[in-house]
Amino acid sequence: MTHWFAEGDTPDGPRKISLSGTDLAHQNETQEQGPVVRVGDGPPDTLPAPVLPRDMHVIADFAQTKPMDRVSAWVRLWLLGLMDRQPGWDGVVCATYGDVTHWIEVSAKEAVSCRSSVTLRLCRLMQGAGVLDEDAVAASISRPERLVSDLYTAGLVGDGGAVTGHLVGAELATMRPYWLGRDIVLVTDQPGLYMSALSGQGVPAKAYSPEELLHGGLAVVARARGFHN
Repeated sequence: MTHWFAEGDTPDGPRKISLSGTDLAHQNETQEQGPVVRVGDGPPDTLPAPVLPRDMHVIADFAQTKPMDRVSAWVRLWLLGLMDRQPGWDGVVCATYGDVTHWIEVSAKEAVSCRSSVTLRLCRLMQGAGVLDEDAVAASISRPERLVSDLYTAGLVGDGGAVTGHLVGAELATMRPYWLGRDIVLVTDQPGLYMSALSGQGVPAKAYSPEELLHGGLAVVARARGFHN
């Protein structure tokens, strides 16, 4: 069974994962030699593009020209893990990576389109809370043009839940084509915010942690490269 590595940059710095075939290896094995699959190197694949890379020596980012967007190759590995877990699945993945949220349309094993937001970054900068005010969500979905005024009011009274609710609600107003009537999967370590906001709109969603899907995506890479033999 081949010992190999997946490595690349992340928002928290460089990451290197040691594997034996399709299995994660123990930390004391990380000094062994073996093939390296670079994550995020090289030119990105322009959407629409197959989720499974054509060249499995490098896992490239996704890029989109209109509107301009870019999705990390680590998120692409999450999509691979989801497709391995749910073969034939079509729908929209809402994935948080660092402080960016990506909405990615997946169909026929392709990433078709994407839209991304910095809602979580703004929540942090504006002292939003870890829970959201449902009324604020509804207000910003129906009247997103009032966002800057509503945020000022929420900040004035120190209502962190309203700050978060207005920001998430404005994001949902923007992303309506991605969630209305769609099958939604959340990939995030903290699914509560988006799960709650979507539930308020009558939209069910299933949640996975990034790490569990990452392991599945790396197993797909191992099988494609023949590392599992």
